[in-house]
Amino acid sequence: MAYTLEAILAHRDVLTPPPPWIANSRVIFLPQDVAMIPVTKQLYDQFAQGMANARSTEDYYHFLFALTSFRQPELAQRTLGLVDQGKIRQQDYVRLFPALLSESPAREIAWDYLKAHWDSLAEKVTSFGGSGAVSALGGFCSPEKHDEIKQFFADHRAPGAERALQQSLQRITSCVEFKQLQAENMQKFLHQTP
Repeated sequence: MAYTLEAILAHRDVLTPPPPWIANSRVIFLPQDVAMIPVTKQLYDQFAQGMANARSTEDYYHFLFALTSFRQPELAQRTLGLVDQGKIRQQDYVRLFPALLSESPAREIAWDYLKAHWDSLAEKVTSFGGSGAVSALGGFCSPEKHDEIKQFFADHRAPGAERALQQSLQRITSCVEFKQLQAENMQKFLHQTP
Protein backbone atom coordinates (compact mmCIF):
# COMPACT_ATOMS: atom_id res chain seq x y z
CA MET A 1 0.00 0.00 0.00
CA ALA A 2 2.86 2.42 0.74
CA TYR A 3 4.13 2.10 -2.84
CA THR A 4 0.65 2.74 -4.22
CA LEU A 5 0.09 5.81 -2.06
CA GLU A 6 3.55 7.15 -2.89
CA ALA A 7 2.87 6.86 -6.61
CA ILE A 8 -0.54 8.48 -6.27
CA LEU A 9 0.84 11.41 -4.34
CA ALA A 10 3.85 11.89 -6.60
CA HIS A 11 1.92 11.59 -9.86
CA ARG A 12 -1.57 12.86 -9.31
CA ASP A 13 -1.62 14.21 -12.87
CA VAL A 14 -1.57 10.62 -14.23
CA LEU A 15 -4.80 9.64 -12.52
CA THR A 16 -7.80 10.31 -14.72
CA PRO A 17 -10.09 11.26 -13.21
CA PRO A 18 -8.17 12.09 -10.04
CA PRO A 19 -9.60 10.61 -6.86
CA PRO A 20 -11.79 13.16 -5.03
CA TRP A 21 -9.45 13.27 -2.06
CA ILE A 22 -6.59 14.53 -4.23
CA ALA A 23 -8.50 17.37 -5.91
CA ASN A 24 -6.65 19.94 -7.99
CA SER A 25 -5.05 21.73 -5.13
CA ARG A 26 -1.65 21.54 -3.52
CA VAL A 27 -3.31 20.25 -0.34
CA ILE A 28 -4.13 16.58 -0.30
CA PHE A 29 -7.01 15.35 1.79
CA LEU A 30 -6.44 11.69 2.45
CA PRO A 31 -9.33 9.45 3.36
CA GLN A 32 -9.51 8.74 7.08
CA ASP A 33 -8.58 5.14 6.33
CA VAL A 34 -5.87 5.13 3.68
CA ALA A 35 -6.44 1.39 3.27
CA MET A 36 -9.79 2.28 1.71
CA ILE A 37 -8.16 3.85 -1.35
CA PRO A 38 -9.83 1.90 -4.16
CA VAL A 39 -7.25 -0.46 -5.59
CA THR A 40 -8.91 -1.20 -8.88
CA LYS A 41 -8.04 -2.46 -12.32
CA GLN A 42 -8.48 1.11 -13.59
CA LEU A 43 -5.91 2.42 -11.11
CA TYR A 44 -3.57 -0.45 -12.05
CA ASP A 45 -3.95 0.43 -15.75
CA GLN A 46 -3.14 4.07 -15.02
CA PHE A 47 -0.02 3.09 -13.08
CA ALA A 48 1.10 0.68 -15.82
CA GLN A 49 0.67 3.47 -18.35
CA GLY A 50 2.53 5.84 -16.05
CA MET A 51 5.42 3.37 -15.86
CA ALA A 52 5.48 2.96 -19.64
CA ASN A 53 5.57 6.75 -20.10
CA ALA A 54 7.85 7.55 -17.16
CA ARG A 55 9.78 10.75 -17.70
CA SER A 56 12.47 9.89 -15.19
CA THR A 57 13.97 6.94 -13.37
CA GLU A 58 12.23 8.10 -10.20
CA ASP A 59 8.85 8.06 -11.97
CA TYR A 60 9.56 4.59 -13.36
CA TYR A 61 10.29 3.24 -9.87
CA HIS A 62 7.27 4.93 -8.30
CA PHE A 63 5.00 3.19 -10.76
CA LEU A 64 6.83 -0.13 -10.88
CA PHE A 65 6.64 -0.63 -7.14
CA ALA A 66 3.12 0.69 -7.00
CA LEU A 67 2.19 -2.15 -9.36
CA THR A 68 3.58 -4.67 -6.85
CA SER A 69 1.14 -3.34 -4.24
CA PHE A 70 -1.88 -4.72 -6.08
CA ARG A 71 -2.76 -8.03 -4.44
CA GLN A 72 -5.57 -9.20 -6.70
CA PRO A 73 -4.36 -12.40 -8.39
CA GLU A 74 -5.11 -11.22 -11.92
CA LEU A 75 -3.19 -7.97 -11.36
CA ALA A 76 -0.22 -9.79 -9.82
CA GLN A 77 -0.21 -11.98 -12.94
CA ARG A 78 -0.22 -8.87 -15.11
CA THR A 79 2.76 -7.47 -13.23
CA LEU A 80 4.66 -10.70 -13.82
CA GLY A 81 3.59 -10.51 -17.46
CA LEU A 82 5.55 -7.27 -17.70
CA VAL A 83 8.68 -9.34 -17.01
CA ASP A 84 7.82 -11.64 -19.93
CA GLN A 85 7.20 -8.62 -22.17
CA GLY A 86 10.59 -7.11 -21.30
CA LYS A 87 8.97 -4.01 -19.80
CA ILE A 88 10.79 -4.37 -16.49
CA ARG A 89 14.54 -3.93 -16.44
CA GLN A 90 16.49 -7.02 -15.43
CA GLN A 91 18.41 -5.11 -12.79
CA ASP A 92 15.07 -4.44 -11.07
CA TYR A 93 14.17 -8.11 -10.66
CA VAL A 94 16.16 -8.29 -7.41
CA ARG A 95 13.69 -5.79 -5.89
CA LEU A 96 10.57 -6.67 -7.88
CA PHE A 97 10.26 -10.29 -6.81
CA PRO A 98 10.70 -9.63 -3.06
CA ALA A 99 7.99 -6.98 -3.31
CA LEU A 100 5.64 -9.47 -4.98
CA LEU A 101 6.59 -12.19 -2.50
CA SER A 102 5.80 -9.97 0.48
CA GLU A 103 2.08 -10.74 0.79
CA SER A 104 -0.58 -13.23 -0.26
CA PRO A 105 -2.01 -13.98 -2.77
CA ALA A 106 0.70 -12.38 -4.91
CA ARG A 107 3.28 -14.39 -2.90
CA GLU A 108 1.97 -17.70 -4.21
CA ILE A 109 1.67 -16.37 -7.77
CA ALA A 110 5.21 -14.96 -7.73
CA TRP A 111 6.59 -18.22 -6.27
CA ASP A 112 4.88 -20.26 -8.98
CA TYR A 113 6.33 -17.89 -11.60
CA LEU A 114 9.83 -18.15 -10.13
CA LYS A 115 9.69 -21.94 -10.12
CA ALA A 116 8.51 -22.04 -13.73
CA HIS A 117 11.22 -19.59 -14.88
CA TRP A 118 14.02 -20.33 -12.44
CA ASP A 119 16.57 -21.45 -15.00
CA SER A 120 16.46 -18.08 -16.76
CA LEU A 121 15.91 -15.96 -13.62
CA ALA A 122 18.18 -17.53 -10.98
CA GLU A 123 21.06 -15.10 -11.32
CA LYS A 124 18.78 -12.11 -11.91
CA VAL A 125 16.62 -12.37 -8.79
CA THR A 126 19.37 -12.71 -6.19
CA SER A 127 21.93 -10.11 -5.31
CA PHE A 128 25.31 -10.34 -3.66
CA GLY A 129 24.85 -12.15 -0.37
CA GLY A 130 21.57 -13.73 -1.44
CA SER A 131 19.13 -10.95 -0.73
CA GLY A 132 16.26 -10.74 -3.15
CA ALA A 133 13.70 -13.37 -4.04
CA VAL A 134 15.26 -16.20 -2.03
CA SER A 135 15.24 -14.15 1.18
CA ALA A 136 11.65 -13.12 0.56
CA LEU A 137 10.51 -16.75 0.52
CA GLY A 138 10.76 -16.63 4.31
CA GLY A 139 7.34 -14.97 4.28
CA PHE A 140 5.63 -18.33 3.79
CA CYS A 141 4.31 -19.98 6.93
CA SER A 142 3.39 -23.61 6.36
CA PRO A 143 5.25 -26.90 6.66
CA GLU A 144 4.18 -27.72 3.11
CA LYS A 145 5.78 -24.58 1.67
CA HIS A 146 8.89 -25.18 3.76
CA ASP A 147 9.28 -28.64 2.29
CA GLU A 148 8.41 -27.46 -1.22
CA ILE A 149 11.00 -24.66 -1.12
CA LYS A 150 13.63 -26.93 0.40
CA GLN A 151 13.05 -29.56 -2.28
CA PHE A 152 12.99 -27.01 -5.08
CA PHE A 153 16.39 -25.65 -4.11
CA ALA A 154 17.79 -29.13 -3.61
CA ASP A 155 17.10 -29.60 -7.33
CA HIS A 156 17.84 -26.03 -8.52
CA ARG A 157 20.89 -23.89 -7.93
CA ALA A 158 20.53 -20.58 -6.03
CA PRO A 159 23.79 -18.79 -6.90
CA GLY A 160 25.11 -16.83 -3.93
CA ALA A 161 21.90 -17.34 -1.97
CA GLU A 162 22.67 -20.49 -0.01
CA ARG A 163 22.74 -18.68 3.34
CA ALA A 164 19.63 -16.68 2.45
CA LEU A 165 17.86 -19.94 1.65
CA GLN A 166 18.74 -21.42 5.04
CA GLN A 167 17.55 -18.24 6.76
CA SER A 168 14.28 -18.28 4.82
CA LEU A 169 13.65 -21.91 5.72
CA GLN A 170 14.36 -21.08 9.37
CA ARG A 171 11.91 -18.15 9.29
CA ILE A 172 9.25 -20.45 7.86
CA THR A 173 9.95 -23.02 10.58
CA SER A 174 9.76 -20.34 13.28
CA CYS A 175 6.47 -19.05 11.91
CA VAL A 176 4.98 -22.56 11.81
CA GLU A 177 6.12 -23.24 15.37
CA PHE A 178 4.71 -19.93 16.59
CA LYS A 179 1.35 -20.65 14.95
CA GLN A 180 1.26 -24.08 16.56
CA LEU A 181 2.15 -22.71 19.99
CA GLN A 182 -0.26 -19.79 19.90
CA ALA A 183 -3.20 -21.11 17.87
CA GLU A 184 -5.22 -22.15 20.91
CA ASN A 185 -4.57 -18.88 22.74
CA MET A 186 -5.53 -16.90 19.65
CA GLN A 187 -8.79 -18.82 19.27
CA LYS A 188 -9.64 -18.19 22.92
CA PHE A 189 -8.89 -14.51 22.53
CA LEU A 190 -10.99 -14.18 19.37
CA HIS A 191 -13.96 -15.91 20.96
CA GLN A 192 -13.98 -13.86 24.17
CA THR A 193 -17.08 -11.78 24.63
CA PRO A 194 -16.41 -8.09 25.24
